[in-house]
Amino acid sequence: MVEPANPLTPLAMLGVREAEIPVLAELHRSPAVRLVGVYDPDPAAIGHEMAEILGIAHGHEPEFLEVIAQAAQVVLSQDRERIHDEVQELQRRHVSLIGLHEALELYGEPGWPPRRGTRPKRSEEGVWQDFEDAIRWLDRALDREEVLRGLLSLLILAVDADSGSIQLINHATKELYIAYAEGLSDHTIRSSRRRLGEGISGRVALSRRGEVIEGQPTDPSERDRSDIQSAVCVPLVEGENVLGVASVSRDRGSRSFGEADLAVVTRMAQRITPVLTRLLEIQSYHERALVDDLEKGLDRLLQMELSLEESLGLTRDLLEDLSGAQTCQLILLNAKEGLALRVVSGGGAGAPPRIARDVDPNSGILGQVLLTNEIVILEERVRPAGSAHSHRYSTLYVPLGVPESFAVVVAEFEGLAALSYFQRNLSAVSAVLTNRLGVLIGREESRLRMHRWQELAAQLGRIAALPEEAHPQAVCDAFVEAVGARFCGVWTGGEASPTASAAVEDLTPRQWQPLWERFRREVEGEEGEIRRSGTLAPGEAVRSWLVAGSRGGPLLIALDAVPRSLLEDGSFGEDHQDAAALLLAALQGSEAAPSPKTATAELSPHTTGVSLESDSYTTNRLLLREALEREVQRAQRYHFGFSLTCFQLEMPPEARDFLQRLKSVVESTARATDCVLFIAPARFAVLAPEEARGQRRLARRYQRVLQRFLKEEIGREELQITVGDARYPHDADTPDEILSRAQAPLGPAPE
Repeated sequence: MVEPANPLTPLAMLGVREAEIPVLAELHRSPAVRLVGVYDPDPAAIGHEMAEILGIAHGHEPEFLEVIAQAAQVVLSQDRERIHDEVQELQRRHVSLIGLHEALELYGEPGWPPRRGTRPKRSEEGVWQDFEDAIRWLDRALDREEVLRGLLSLLILAVDADSGSIQLINHATKELYIAYAEGLSDHTIRSSRRRLGEGISGRVALSRRGEVIEGQPTDPSERDRSDIQSAVCVPLVEGENVLGVASVSRDRGSRSFGEADLAVVTRMAQRITPVLTRLLEIQSYHERALVDDLEKGLDRLLQMELSLEESLGLTRDLLEDLSGAQTCQLILLNAKEGLALRVVSGGGAGAPPRIARDVDPNSGILGQVLLTNEIVILEERVRPAGSAHSHRYSTLYVPLGVPESFAVVVAEFEGLAALSYFQRNLSAVSAVLTNRLGVLIGREESRLRMHRWQELAAQLGRIAALPEEAHPQAVCDAFVEAVGARFCGVWTGGEASPTASAAVEDLTPRQWQPLWERFRREVEGEEGEIRRSGTLAPGEAVRSWLVAGSRGGPLLIALDAVPRSLLEDGSFGEDHQDAAALLLAALQGSEAAPSPKTATAELSPHTTGVSLESDSYTTNRLLLREALEREVQRAQRYHFGFSLTCFQLEMPPEARDFLQRLKSVVESTARATDCVLFIAPARFAVLAPEEARGQRRLARRYQRVLQRFLKEEIGREELQITVGDARYPHDADTPDEILSRAQAPLGPAPE
């Protein structure tokens, strides 16, 4: 083993996840090492928290690499792909990089990691008994309520008190909350909050001096129970940090506390505070596992090719398993009308998820949650027949999405411990769920729109090939088939009856004829373009309607939208109105009517059907601008980011053949969720939904494919590839700014 030349070698660590924590701790203990910094590109990485506890400088911004680069050696994480760019930067600076095992060999204590020594053989029964005892001890040691119960019991027994509580500080809100109590109601334990300096406990925490309280305080709100005779309240202080306060009390009829009792409780508080500090540190990692497991599980789910129904069912199952809830439900809200979709169970044992539309989001507790966008907890006590004990159930309603909720989690807990554990992690859990659920829903919305417009593009191509007199009927058939309706009628002039109509078999003329006549009369006085849709009252023959066109014709009336997905509820929206406008434009023979190629290009995730002729570039730039607007709206509603990456290749002399081959390569590279559009010769844009954090990986993947294409297929490896990118919301937050930033490195578009 090579001995380190400097007994206090300055080291740094690059990328610290759970697997590297033991190495970080070992190097921190080593007398031969001075850790100058820990860098991890993920601001939420556990390495930052451990470095904070150990007093080591740490950061996630690129500027912090300046600190890392000053170390004699930098220890690399096992996950090299995640820190690929940072490693390249340090190599460019000629910084010495070593692996984890090499660092332990150089600077770890002899014999690390520890090896098993020789022990006398024991009976199998004795070994298993020790194992079970150790597991039970570890389980108790990691259980927050169990440890707090033990510490509070020691305080109560020491001064012969009747009840007590341990309150801890929430450093984010600067408030004291009851972490554990004996003799207080569940409602008080969960809802009691005291700001520093407020009430008895707040005053003790702020002054760091214990107090003996006799009789009733002047402010009744300071006392939960009217039968308390006397109390002692002392601060829990570790170094310069105040963790909270501990209180013990005696009921009426017992003797009062004195200064001697205050001294005993103070001394015991000083002894239990270090234990409590270590508990909270361990507990922070233990509780983080809930968020980490949920995040990893949902990320794996996003990578699977599942339907929205299956994804929602598995999301609900994962949340129920990790939260400790007895039951868990997901309620999704339709963006247009607020109709609710309830996911009751997942798809366990091969059964499909149970999903229903049996919730009214405008009434009851759910309506209150959506109106205030605040968490609501309902309590219920149930005593089974023949039982002497009642069970307390708490139902938690958590809205997802700010300021407008697009989903609500409804979780039922039995007992306070499981609810408290989940509540302590609720902020992080909500952030993870909001983002991942938003991705699932947004992805499905994009898929629906793509599919509808691809079908419509095919129908437009068929209409163009028909004689002009057959166009009205073809438009009706196309709307019913591609867009989805149970009835469609088209008027090309002012006649009373439609020029053409189409209806599905289960909707009779007796049902639809009075309705389209009614809507026809309503638009007789309208001037200009008409684009309307809505729903009818319950009990009508149909549920929804759409009118598009103009009074003099052509005019299209459709009844009863056909849902194509869980997210659709049988009503017509803007997409349906856009489709009607396209069909009517084709009916008029307008030059503005998009060709099948253009319609396909608008929403196709790949470049299938996108012409490389010069007139298509202008169209594709307009389509890219519209797609960016749509993606910004989705990202704001569902709280996720996306990226736009633009590529420009140098044009060789054999341009036309080059462009056709380039188009084919780009098509084969694009993923199912990528929207790729050629916006100039040899310039294309990749709009990647949900790909803000992974934008650099996406760009590198396309670059590698393009470099291989230039080398192997074109034989012109020297041709330059220029890349520009922008991420929402990190780099820009409007469509114009995103487009401008992504194209800035590429320069003016070539002709």
